[in-house]
Amino acid sequence: MSAMFDSYSIGKLQFNNRIVLAPLTRGRAGERRIPNAMMADYYYQRAGAGLIITEATVISPQANGWNHSPGIYTSKMVEGWKTVTGKVGKTKTPIFLQLWHCGRASHSDFHNGECPVSASAVKIENGELIHTPLGKKSYETPRPLTVDEIKRTVDDYRKAAKNAKEAGFSGVEVHGANGYLINQFLESKTNNRDDEYGGSIENRFRFFKKVIEAVLEVWEPECVGVRISPNGIFNDMGSDDYRETFLYTAQELNKLNIGYLHILDGLAFGFHEKGDPMTLAEFRPVFKGTIIGNCGYTFELARERIESDDADMIAFGRSFISNPDLPQRFKNNSPLNPSDDMMRKGDPFIGKFFTGLMKPKNPIPGTGLAGEVETVGKNAKLFREGDQIFGESISTFGTYAEFICLSEEGLLLTKPGNITYEEAAPTCDGVLTSLNFLKQLAYIRSGQSILINGASGSLGTTAVLLARCYGTEVTGVCSNTNLEMVKSLAAD
Repeated sequence: MSAMFDSYSIGKLQFNNRIVLAPLTRGRAGERRIPNAMMADYYYQRAGAGLIITEATVISPQANGWNHSPGIYTSKMVEGWKTVTGKVGKTKTPIFLQLWHCGRASHSDFHNGECPVSASAVKIENGELIHTPLGKKSYETPRPLTVDEIKRTVDDYRKAAKNAKEAGFSGVEVHGANGYLINQFLESKTNNRDDEYGGSIENRFRFFKKVIEAVLEVWEPECVGVRISPNGIFNDMGSDDYRETFLYTAQELNKLNIGYLHILDGLAFGFHEKGDPMTLAEFRPVFKGTIIGNCGYTFELARERIESDDADMIAFGRSFISNPDLPQRFKNNSPLNPSDDMMRKGDPFIGKFFTGLMKPKNPIPGTGLAGEVETVGKNAKLFREGDQIFGESISTFGTYAEFICLSEEGLLLTKPGNITYEEAAPTCDGVLTSLNFLKQLAYIRSGQSILINGASGSLGTTAVLLARCYGTEVTGVCSNTNLEMVKSLAAD
């Protein structure tokens, strides 16, 4: 049996295996950012992991920068998280809450017109847009935090750590990666301050250190983890002195005796190309505690890292979304459902948001094969002409007649549950489209992409317009005859 399935411990914390559910931003908490039953189900389904790390969770209103991400700064948020920890607690799997401040990776739309904050006035310049409550916008130049504001932000982390304990978590992970606030203070690319929080590596690490020290006032060291991304380019990061910076950071974190260091050593999230990628083996000599590797790992590569002692645990992200029972699949050597954003030409369509106008060709009623992509719009990113689309094709008259929306579990939703396939077969496209749309409306969130089949029907057009009102990107499937009409509805 692979070492991946060996038990492991950090102090009093016991883990049934070396497989970690990585933190994955899901955007399910709604506008009030209160965790809910759907989120509890999501984590409960993945409790076969040795350790669960939650999605990034904002520590204060100022920390916000992602639509519908959860928070941990009000009593109602704490009560919402108790729903999650109560359900996961039945499995005995430890669950850590990731503490998050977006910093400059935010927008004034999240802050009543006030600019987002950062270490310095350095704007994200990667050509990408940010999804705000009011739609896609360009990033803005952030406002540098004052020293007094830095102290208040550290206190926000302390309060969030206390709230996490009250909510029933096993521990917390401080998010110092992926270009968010702590990372912005740490790297020379985004920190050009000339006070005690800028300049030297020691000064740039100061904010990070104060945050960890504040959290350690609340939690035992074994219950505190830290995440870093030495190779990361996400949110326009990557500094020339990255190797020196992150080895120093790991060395200083080792002095604080934290429970684990979670390192995004893999390059699946992008690489800044400032030199050779940093490896887990580089961190082992300077950080003596538990090391968790992450980002794009296969089971074979994870096993290699564990058996070579470069890592103690490995975190899996995208593969855990499409495979809630991932550890069991690994153990049984079972095939994995493809990760929803890593599909290849010819892969089955089993749960992926995508954009671009496309029309199914040669549908096969009563089978999982709905047809092939005949035409691909300019926004289509993952499909090409001739790619096969899979789903539940139920129509007897040659069209793929269902509204399809991905639930937040990444599942393909088809017909309403109270309609059998026999009943649905003679139903006109528009009615079935509308029924499914109305049923799944609650799952739709601003910034998501959805696919509406039968988009040119009377009720299909209504579904398109309603979806656009919710701030989604809409892909419409229709005949070539109605193509221009559907485009006029602002479908992609």
